[in-house]
Amino acid sequence: MSVFQRDDWISGFPFSPSRLSAGGGNPSRARMPGLVAGARINDGHILDGYAQNLATTLGRKTIPPGLNAAPRPGTDTLARRSLPARQQAPRQVIRLLPLEAFIWGSNAVPPQPRTRTDHALIWVTQGRLQLDLPRSRRKLGAGDLRWIPAGTAFAARPLEGTQGHVLLVAPALTRDLDPGPPRSHFAATVGDDSGHLLVLMRNLEMLARQDAKPPLFARHLGLLALALGELAPERPEAAPELSEAADMSLLARFEALIRTELPATVTVADLAQKLGCSTAALDRACLARRGQRAIEAMNDMRLERAVTLLRETRLTPVQIAARLGYSGHAHFARAFAAATGRRPEIFRAQGG
Repeated sequence: MSVFQRDDWISGFPFSPSRLSAGGGNPSRARMPGLVAGARINDGHILDGYAQNLATTLGRKTIPPGLNAAPRPGTDTLARRSLPARQQAPRQVIRLLPLEAFIWGSNAVPPQPRTRTDHALIWVTQGRLQLDLPRSRRKLGAGDLRWIPAGTAFAARPLEGTQGHVLLVAPALTRDLDPGPPRSHFAATVGDDSGHLLVLMRNLEMLARQDAKPPLFARHLGLLALALGELAPERPEAAPELSEAADMSLLARFEALIRTELPATVTVADLAQKLGCSTAALDRACLARRGQRAIEAMNDMRLERAVTLLRETRLTPVQIAARLGYSGHAHFARAFAAATGRRPEIFRAQGG
């Protein structure tokens, strides 16, 4: 006889009474006597996925003290309690930093040029600052000032004992200003009468902390633009030595060749062959003048051209990737995000 056809099981075996039922099993061994049994958790009218409210099903008298089902006087249940909306800290559109605490560039040693998403006004008041741009390297001294627009690749490293100021400005504040800050890299020298310039920089930071209205920002940024226009021009730098001049000549030809060869996928070896030098000589020239190897210089120049095309043309990122010799849109997007922190589409949507 099959076990399923037997009707002589003793005490309901193998279907033993549940401890959760009102009368089955040993009531003394139940963990919460009468609680779950009285809740009728297996009733057919309860929809799947819905639990009974023990407070309404059992009543307050049957709830053990530890459950605290009833709300405290003067309070509401969690379901009805309105939680305050999460407050976001106001985005600081202008920041004034001490120059000695401002180090910018890649994680390499020394730092290599890298683009920023905001404008940077760098002013050295004491000591020296190593400033590396894609096509030049220079040590700034006391009184030197630089305006570096957003999207420009640069590296800044203050030397020991350097002091000064760095003003970081969100590009949205300077858009359509007349007069406005310089649209390209700007170099000048600050004279002894520089107190008004520092006052303007501090006032802008104060407006940012107070979350001031855009017209106030526009007014003070216009005054800053006028103050920059009244500064003396950049001081001439000493002429390079003959070996440095040779490196500069090779580097200039290398950079010019990259601009003409960008639509094609070329290697550093191909470029060195066209320049009539070895890859080692090309690397030495790039390291001496740019602080980076030839392949890094080529990639940086390609990204700079990509930034220009995203700002000044309506070419899609796919078209830009093909024009600049990337293997595809994915390759271009990864390289661009690694350098700027944003994908090309987001960079263009945010106004660069």
